[in-house]
Amino acid sequence: MQLSYGAIGYAQYSIKNASWEPGNARTPPQRLNRYAEGLFLRNATMHDVQPDTVNGTAGSASTAASASGIRIRPATAADSETIKRMVRAEPLNPNAVDWRYFYVLDVTEPEGDTAIIASIAMAHPVEHAEGGPLYEIDSVTTRPQYRKRGYSSLLLRAVIDCTPRPIYLLAEPALVAFYERLGFRITPPADAPAPIREEAAYVNARWGTYHIMGLVG
Repeated sequence: MQLSYGAIGYAQYSIKNASWEPGNARTPPQRLNRYAEGLFLRNATMHDVQPDTVNGTAGSASTAASASGIRIRPATAADSETIKRMVRAEPLNPNAVDWRYFYVLDVTEPEGDTAIIASIAMAHPVEHAEGGPLYEIDSVTTRPQYRKRGYSSLLLRAVIDCTPRPIYLLAEPALVAFYERLGFRITPPADAPAPIREEAAYVNARWGTYHIMGLVG
């Protein structure tokens, strides 16, 4: 399931001039791994947390992480082409592919020893004149063979926890409830920062209804 809008050709990002530098502010991989072993696996679906083989209940978080072979990490330059292919295979903004702003969820299958990027998500800064920096989540997608396992939710919880507030995104109506479970709330356009409001107007004029959703606290 891809989780963003089909704003083909739209690129209202101020990454080049933003004051937030991903190389200086990104969360260390070891911290993200602790998320995968702890909080986020405890909140994941049973597809992510393997049942305990003795009593049928979820085992320890660290055991679950090991059994499921999941690792969450910041993207690297080596992931750039994979990110581009995954984004451009879906109705997502084909220009939102700067690997420096992505996090990835790797999966290692039990029968193999090679990690595969299963899910990706972007959190990038947006400059605006009304105050301090704000951030937008975009380009969220999971490879088709890894969908329905809760990986996007797992990755997004980590990304949200690592990203300064406020955070905004555009959600189609069918995904509003999904993002509400992650803490986002629908934001009236009049209450949204100007760049997000303008982006929503552009997208809605061309691709239907998308809701501005914000996480400010």
